[in-house]
Amino acid sequence: MVRIDFWSDITCPFCYIAEVLLKRELVAGGYEKQVEVRWRSCLLSPELPLDTSFTWRERVTEVEDPELLKHFQKSRAVLHHLAEKYGLVYRLEEAWSHNSQRAARLLKVATKEGRMLEVATLFGRGYFSEGRDFSKLDELKRVAVEAELPRAEVTGVLEGDLYLSEVEEDQQLAAQFAPNFIPTIYFGDEVMLEGVVTPEQIREALRKLLNK
Repeated sequence: MVRIDFWSDITCPFCYIAEVLLKRELVAGGYEKQVEVRWRSCLLSPELPLDTSFTWRERVTEVEDPELLKHFQKSRAVLHHLAEKYGLVYRLEEAWSHNSQRAARLLKVATKEGRMLEVATLFGRGYFSEGRDFSKLDELKRVAVEAELPRAEVTGVLEGDLYLSEVEEDQQLAAQFAPNFIPTIYFGDEVMLEGVVTPEQIREALRKLLNK
């Protein structure tokens, strides 16, 4: 079995698209049992208290720099175009920015269970399509229950510090392994993709990784 390392954050809109596309290509190629996809944490808002959150709409209304506001609007347009292209629903104005450390730790559980992409896309759908606030413990539990993650490990994450050291280690390494953009995806030692990725790029990376 070969490894794919996926550096990401559940609040990253381009990451959700890449997760969906990677899952689709693995299924289409019949590769699911040939690869191990590992979640690597690159938290976008690690400075926020865990129980703090605010919407994208609130963030944009506070932007005073015209150039930064223009960048937000351009990114929003690109994301909505890509979401429509790949059959996803993005409601960015309703997405809750927060410190996603606990979600990242649940994704470490999902990685151990061999179901990282499945659980990551549940988070992505909840975050970008359904306006769910994953700074809330009940929303994190909802995903864990839907994904049928092991109860003891879920409790260890939400009520303890299980996988905290692994997420903190990832965060320290992110500057080296994901220095420019997320997602940054390593297909073994063969290919690295980052930022806005396409199905064709993923398909070619899988072909090289698996020597197809």
